[in-house]
Amino acid sequence: MTSGDPYPDGAQDSSCTRPLYTKSDPEVWKRIGHRITERLLPEDIAFLHQYGISYRTLKEASVKSETGEKSAAEIMIADSMISEVDYFRCMAHYLKLPFDNTELDINACLGELANASNKIDNAKLILIRGADQSSFVYTSPNRRILIELRRFLEKYPALKKRTVITTFTNSRRMFIARRQRPLVRSAVFSLLQKFPTYSAKTTITGLQSAVLIFIILALVIGAAFFSKALVIALHMVASIFYLLCIWVRMAAAFDYCSIHTIPQQRADDKELPVYSVLVALYQEENQIKDLINSLSNLDWPRSKLEIKLICEGDDYASINAVKAAIHGLPFELVIVPPTLPRTKPKALNFAFPLCTGRYLVLYDAEDRPHPGQLREAYSRFCDDGGKLACLQAPLVIHNAHHGWLPSLFAIEYSALFRGLLPTLAKWKTPIPLGGTSNHFRRSILEKIGAWDPYNVTEDADLGIRLSRMGFLTGTLQYPTYEEAPAHLSSWIRQRTRWFKGWLQTWLVHMRHPIKLCRDLGWYNTFIFHAVITGMIVSALSHPFFLVSLAATIVHISSAQNVEVFYYVLAAVDISNILFGYLAFSVLAWRTLPVCGHKSLRPKLIGVPLYWLLISIAAWRAVWHLIRRPFEWEKTTHLVSSSKVE
Repeated sequence: MTSGDPYPDGAQDSSCTRPLYTKSDPEVWKRIGHRITERLLPEDIAFLHQYGISYRTLKEASVKSETGEKSAAEIMIADSMISEVDYFRCMAHYLKLPFDNTELDINACLGELANASNKIDNAKLILIRGADQSSFVYTSPNRRILIELRRFLEKYPALKKRTVITTFTNSRRMFIARRQRPLVRSAVFSLLQKFPTYSAKTTITGLQSAVLIFIILALVIGAAFFSKALVIALHMVASIFYLLCIWVRMAAAFDYCSIHTIPQQRADDKELPVYSVLVALYQEENQIKDLINSLSNLDWPRSKLEIKLICEGDDYASINAVKAAIHGLPFELVIVPPTLPRTKPKALNFAFPLCTGRYLVLYDAEDRPHPGQLREAYSRFCDDGGKLACLQAPLVIHNAHHGWLPSLFAIEYSALFRGLLPTLAKWKTPIPLGGTSNHFRRSILEKIGAWDPYNVTEDADLGIRLSRMGFLTGTLQYPTYEEAPAHLSSWIRQRTRWFKGWLQTWLVHMRHPIKLCRDLGWYNTFIFHAVITGMIVSALSHPFFLVSLAATIVHISSAQNVEVFYYVLAAVDISNILFGYLAFSVLAWRTLPVCGHKSLRPKLIGVPLYWLLISIAAWRAVWHLIRRPFEWEKTTHLVSSSKVE
């Protein structure tokens, strides 16, 4: 712990371009202080004038604080008028108190003073036990506490030896560390306690298990005694969902031309609220620098932006990379204790109570969002009457030309985020959200229980849950650029996790089919099955259509007297396969130009192989759902954002 003057003899900080303070004549400073008081500068920044910061700069911060949700000091720090460390170092000198910004030891913390509400914004006074067993009060005063502290120390000057100034970041770090257990408990069990029906902690209910056993027995008996009837029945069921998938994609393809950008009116910075940005990181140390550069370019006042970089407690490489890359507000490192389940939604739930923004968006480590995305989302929320809970930004692959797999991935994303999801949003139907670039009204997200920590595609589940609770989801135009897996092994792991999560989502929302229909209505229930059920069934059944077609062709070509049944079977198989490819390709063909990927149209010839890979991942997901339902298979990201096209 340091003590006394933080800058002896008027020294200048090497990181600052101007003197932090000057040794003015006391009489001169008395007149300056009197003038500042007359002009009513806030107490938390008025003292900075004697440390070389101009009155104009201080007045600018003061005006911003009058209309915003941040104090003048927070605005100055966020807008880089002064660093957080320099601000509190100057405050310590002004109050004639020691300054210490070393990371506080949670084991030395004896408690917090004047924080009966248990809120992070009130954690300004922390009682710390020193090495000699004496106690110290560490504080990062806001405007109210600064006034009270100055008066208190004037009355009891002896307590200056026991009072230490530290930074907001240090205080918040201690607040979070002291509340790890309740924050983890809330992150894991909040949804389960609030809406147990929507939790995927129980993978399959007893009733669902009984139905599944009955279906398996029926299939075994049918295969043994009624093989031809079983083939017909399975073809009929699978064909129904194939047709649903074909219909919804063709409808989206033909409706695509009617989806257009609505001009957005730019809001005055003074009117903008605080916007929270959450980024869950795990083994992403190679992405940190580019991620922070990208988020720094977001078109939103820094004083009204808070960016939480969330790391697992045992991911030391990512933690150290974040610490080295960030230098104060609006960035903040949030460390999640390494507890089960080790999933992204649990990490997001842990950081969620620490957010103060009226709106919230989540990104992934490899994301490079368009700078105007937050303003577009805010404009859309303002134009809505209050039912719009979430906005999904389109995801565009920036390494689409780095191999055949990224190319097909980019084609798939184009069809989904520029075609299918905008159409579903236009129809006001349930939308299975993408795993990133989701913008939320914070109040609604809190109301519905936030993310399910046991669902490995928490995004799809959340989209359905929002619709069931009466809220709408829309889409944006400004994209987020993402990286596609470059290697097949990484792609398989990622797609397995997605399908496992979609299976979890389907099982959760089909626990009570009648209630699902009552919540969504008949039309939206139909869309739910066309999108979610249809996607699962078509992926699982696609290889069997191919095998069935091959076997039927062999039989027709080799047998002398062929029953009509085999011709009908071949016709059904060919129709399902070809129309499935066609619907996907038409939608992708129409949407690729808007993503800047028109040159990928010839790659559509690889769709049959891509669909086979999807089927492999889908069947692998079934096995994973049985063996390890909550395991989060990590997707490795390698490509630098410098290669964004």
